[in-house]
Amino acid sequence: MPNAYIPLFSTPPPPSDFIYPYGDQQSQFGQLRIPKGPQKHPVIINFHGGWWRAKHDLNTQSYFCQALTQQGFATWNVEYTRIGENQACWPNTFQDVANAVDFLRSIEEKHNLDLNRVITLGFSAGASLALWAASRPVIKPTSPLYTKNPLAVAGAVSLAGAIDLQECSTRQLSDSVVDQFMGGNYFEKQERYQLVSPAEFTLAAIPHLIIHGKEDTSVPYSISESFHQKARENTSATIDLCLFDNCEHFDLIDPGSVFWPQILKKITTLYQKIA
Repeated sequence: MPNAYIPLFSTPPPPSDFIYPYGDQQSQFGQLRIPKGPQKHPVIINFHGGWWRAKHDLNTQSYFCQALTQQGFATWNVEYTRIGENQACWPNTFQDVANAVDFLRSIEEKHNLDLNRVITLGFSAGASLALWAASRPVIKPTSPLYTKNPLAVAGAVSLAGAIDLQECSTRQLSDSVVDQFMGGNYFEKQERYQLVSPAEFTLAAIPHLIIHGKEDTSVPYSISESFHQKARENTSATIDLCLFDNCEHFDLIDPGSVFWPQILKKITTLYQKIA
């Protein structure tokens, strides 16, 4: 990738290697990118941001996924039903996430994927989906979101993550979009929030990497700070928090930003822990 800034929203996205549907709805598909080489490929499952609204799609992170694939990671860039589309929001979007993750089993051999080295990664609102997906193996059978034998992932990454849905709701971020996505505010739908907000459910005992910029005006970095503190006290998961000075929201998914080498190093280190 060039070192110059990439206009994420004005430049046509780079093509993926393959596009696969994992469901029947228009937005139930993913873009797969495969690195060169005959070896089995570690996998990053990416969930894009955009506050779960239909006007924002997976192409906002196409450059990001392409850059990761050029570094040796297969990337599965997931689209999912979003606000403004049929069957979006609670609980269907989470079922999309589950189906998209488990779909990788059907193409594992065809694309030489190493499903023992899978991490989920999410940006902004997508981070809540990524962390939830990583903890599916510890969801209780009594949950409406329970899936038998979900694909177990080995690590999870949050970039500028909206990973405390109660806090995002209380702050009324992005015109109270969390309340719309969840079908009500925290006090109206507390049980729902407790099932899917990473700050509240039981995290799987795997490494978690939490990265946030201190100049983020979309999702305050204090959300990641407080999540880190709560998680350290209440879970057996390993939580690594990294805060960047002079870093804005979209800097974290721009491979042309000055933060990209550090983010790549952090992700590579995470994979080394699970190798």
